[in-house]
Amino acid sequence: MESLTVMAASGLHNSTASTSIKAPDPGQFEVREAGHDDRDAVRTLFSAIFPDEMSASLWEWKYARPQSRAIVVLKDGNVVAHFGGIGLDMLLEGQPQTVVQITDLMVDPKVRHAVRRKSPFYLCAKTFLDSFAGFDKPYFLVYGFPSARAMVLLEKLDLAKTIDHMLEVQWPLENVIPRAVSNKLIELDASNFDYHADAVNVLWETFSRRFDQHFLCRKNASYFRWRYLQHPVKKYTIYLQKPDWLRRGARLFVLRHDGHRSMLMDVLDPAMDIDAVVTTAKKLSVMENKKTLVTWCTGAFKSVFDTQSAKFDRLPLAIPANTCSPAMSWEQQVDKWWLMPGDTDYQ
Repeated sequence: MESLTVMAASGLHNSTASTSIKAPDPGQFEVREAGHDDRDAVRTLFSAIFPDEMSASLWEWKYARPQSRAIVVLKDGNVVAHFGGIGLDMLLEGQPQTVVQITDLMVDPKVRHAVRRKSPFYLCAKTFLDSFAGFDKPYFLVYGFPSARAMVLLEKLDLAKTIDHMLEVQWPLENVIPRAVSNKLIELDASNFDYHADAVNVLWETFSRRFDQHFLCRKNASYFRWRYLQHPVKKYTIYLQKPDWLRRGARLFVLRHDGHRSMLMDVLDPAMDIDAVVTTAKKLSVMENKKTLVTWCTGAFKSVFDTQSAKFDRLPLAIPANTCSPAMSWEQQVDKWWLMPGDTDYQ
């Protein structure tokens, strides 16, 4: 392994200073940290691989953040592979750390090689993890939602190991009678969010105490503002349930109504009364003429969502642990993560 010093393109970190990254021998390829000047090339690569397009504003939302990083692999001056990450503040067993959600792991189909240590896939993944992830690196831990195919490649190349998997939880709505919801339920948007931000922060602080043995993203008011109100493409509805006169029932949850179903994106409920959240979410979904309420959870927290005859399906999405650079062992991360749809960058 050799240390390469490359010029980072301006934009991502508002800097044109040289950034040291650790990359394998790139062979016929060029490996470097991505910058703002790579935005359109990354968007073009995204469109060649995925059915959706990545708008310029969505790229900015992900990668023009101070904690975001990305590695690109180039051939003949063209971006042919990309490994991105959104840095986030987390609580790992109650201790604050910065971790990274891996995003947009992509390789141009025209240069896909067999699984080997000269492939663009290996070059971008290995360089990112060695440069940014692990002890004394910008990101203490790595998480993400790689497809089954990507996870097989990561494991074959000794880059990561599966530590959990994602489940989809489904609740049919055909027997739900639309009724008025509590007048204590407040819909938060850009016009009133700041007024209720303190209440959101209190919910986060009390909710997070339940996870002193687990890992979860720091979901304070700033997080909810960025993740949902500032998302440039998708529309979400944030609901704040104020406490009643006995101070029971304070909670926050987020819904996305899309097609025939609603998705429960996020929950802050200090009482962990998921049954009550699901009941209210069902009513709101029926009022939007949806047929199904769904959410995602890790296998570690299946029992929390096993309410109201929930149906569970295993998704082809693994939760990886970095195994290629000095970091917390994968064994210490098994069944630790609290993750929901809102923890992805694409739901």
